[in-house]
Amino acid sequence: MKIEVDKRYLLFGLMNIVGAILHNVNVKNVLSPKIEQRIQEQQNKALKYDETVIKNNKILEGYRAMIRKSGRSLKKYPPTAEALINNIKDRGHMPRINSIVDIYNMEVISNFLSIGAHDYDKISQTLCFTFAEGEEIFYPIGGGEKRTVRGDFLYRDENDILAYLDARDSELYKISEETKNVILIVQGNANTSKEYRENSLKQIVEQIIDNCGGQYEMFSVDCGNSIIIS
Repeated sequence: MKIEVDKRYLLFGLMNIVGAILHNVNVKNVLSPKIEQRIQEQQNKALKYDETVIKNNKILEGYRAMIRKSGRSLKKYPPTAEALINNIKDRGHMPRINSIVDIYNMEVISNFLSIGAHDYDKISQTLCFTFAEGEEIFYPIGGGEKRTVRGDFLYRDENDILAYLDARDSELYKISEETKNVILIVQGNANTSKEYRENSLKQIVEQIIDNCGGQYEMFSVDCGNSIIIS
């Protein structure tokens, strides 16, 4: 697969994109007692966060700045970590999806990163981080459809959009129990260093591999460049 990043991402303060490919994982695996304990700890942390913590967090503010720059609504497109924390507060508990999603969600509560997660085998030849021409249709997880506005940042392959405004992932590429190979993406923002994103992603990936098996490789792509991955 080829991964390419539009140099216009530099205008949003991004120097590079980081990610990981996980091969031969078993999404159906039951989470270990260690992971379940970690989920409980992170859930309790989210429930204790007050509005000041969320409002003043530097990483979340970096994501908000990107949405503002794009001219989109923060009410409709809040940072994903903020949305997850508020979801937990509303429910009183962590939403549970599947082993892989549950693992990266629990760490998002602490690292505040937006993480794209997709079935690697559903992606065609080129994954392009780019900007909308306008009126493309995006199918978010959970159903329905949205139309892009010219200049919206997103990433897509030749067929469809995988992630939109670093806030919504696509239903068409989501991780299911049949998924064997996964790609995780951390775009980040001007307030997240490459080292921070890589270290946070490595922590997540190693927990997934410990629980779900398989192997992984990490990658990074500088804005304005491209790479080939297997």
